[in-house]
Amino acid sequence: MLTIVFIILAIIIVRTMMPKGFSPFKPAKQKHYTIPVSRIGKVFDQIKEQVYEGSSAVFIFNTWERPSRNDAVNLQFSVVNSRTGFDWILLTRRNIEDHKRFEQLAKSLGHTVVPQEKNGVYSLRVEDGDLPSLCLNVMQQFYGLNISNTVYLLAEGFRWR
Repeated sequence: MLTIVFIILAIIIVRTMMPKGFSPFKPAKQKHYTIPVSRIGKVFDQIKEQVYEGSSAVFIFNTWERPSRNDAVNLQFSVVNSRTGFDWILLTRRNIEDHKRFEQLAKSLGHTVVPQEKNGVYSLRVEDGDLPSLCLNVMQQFYGLNISNTVYLLAEGFRWR
């Protein structure tokens, strides 16, 4: 049941981030997987390599101290204007609560954080620097995950191998 709720939430997030008239060269197919945190860099490499406008990789997970489905964390790599970036989507309760901490961490690591709004959904986007490292820092420093923990991956518009 929890998996279904995560999938529905991620679909809503991904759909609201898609540009109007989305039509990559390959039809968009959304698939979900469970992957170890150690594979985050590989996911980034694949989405960057395939570069389809509107593609996204959404990582969804809970932490041991806040296991409720209402407290899921959502992190995302996406392709917007042919640029791959890291998105902190301000849609879920946990992401909204932690957005200032994220902004401070990203800036302390030398990243530029740009607020964005698309279809009424606000986010913080980072396109510079080592984005897989930023994602791993957030997962490990904020939420206590280690490389052997698993997260849900929703792959939209690219093939996860």
